[in-house]
Parts: sequence; structure tokens; C-alpha cells
Amino acid sequence: MPYRLQTKASSIALRAAGVGIPGIRVDGNDVVSVYGAVKTAVDLARRGDGPTLVEAVTYRLEAHTTADDTSRYRSDDEATEWRGRDPVESFLRVLRDGGVIDDSFVAEVEAEGEAAAARMRDFLFDAPAGDPREMFDHVYAARTPQLDIERALLDQELRAAEDS
Repeated sequence: MPYRLQTKASSIALRAAGVGIPGIRVDGNDVVSVYGAVKTAVDLARRGDGPTLVEAVTYRLEAHTTADDTSRYRSDDEATEWRGRDPVESFLRVLRDGGVIDDSFVAEVEAEGEAAAARMRDFLFDAPAGDPREMFDHVYAARTPQLDIERALLDQELRAAEDS
């Protein structure tokens, strides 16, 4: 849901004052700005000055789920504009322009990432299947009536699948 439909406030960070803490609004697609805001918040907390609300304004490029049709609530032009502000690509440009990294370094890091992802996929795909009921065991310290209902529904579906 668009921000403008969620609240009348011009900034979530402004709400922090209502509970007596500082709020910082930052461009969530600017890695350096986010780092600065979070560092400020951490420094305040470590000094004993309490929490800080950091509002990092960004944009979800991908759909919520595979069943989500983003064309219902945003235009292709809007998504294209935000893709041009991709924080990873922007930060890589900053690092390249500053001579901190080069294409070979990026290729090496990407290869390491792909190898790590492949190892993780292999590990997960080869792992024995667990009991899907376990997903309810560690949600809350004490089980809730709603979780009991959902677990019972899952039990019913699993029994039906076994019987067919």
C-alpha cells in the first residue's frame, strides 16, 4: 500500500518525538546515508542516550509474492525509475569511481557469493524433510489459540494427503 494511504504524517521519523526519542529520515537507497544515520543511532544508544527511530525511505522493487500483480498498484514507469536508483548498483558506482574496487574484484565477490549460494542450496535440498508442524513450535514463548487452530488445520490437511 502506498505510504500516502497508510498515514497522514509526512515522515514516520517525525513520530519519534511523540515518544520522546530522536527520529532520523534518510534516503534508504543511499548506502552511505543509511550507514551515517544508523551509526548516529548506535552511537547515541551506546552512550546511554536511548533509542533512535531511523526511517530509511526506499522502494520494494519486487512483488510481495509470486501471486502478486504489481501492475495493479504501480506503473512500469514508476518501477523503472526506482530500478535506476538501485542501492547496490549506486554504491558499486561510488566504490568504482573512488578506485576502491574494480570489475575483477566485483567478479570475484559475485563468484564467491554464487558458490556460497550453491553450497547452501545443496545442503538444504539434501537435508531430510522435517515435520511441517514444527513451524508452530517456535513462534511465541507460549502457544496461542490461533496457532492451535492453524496447527489443527495443517494436521487435517496432512492426514487428508496421506489418505489419498
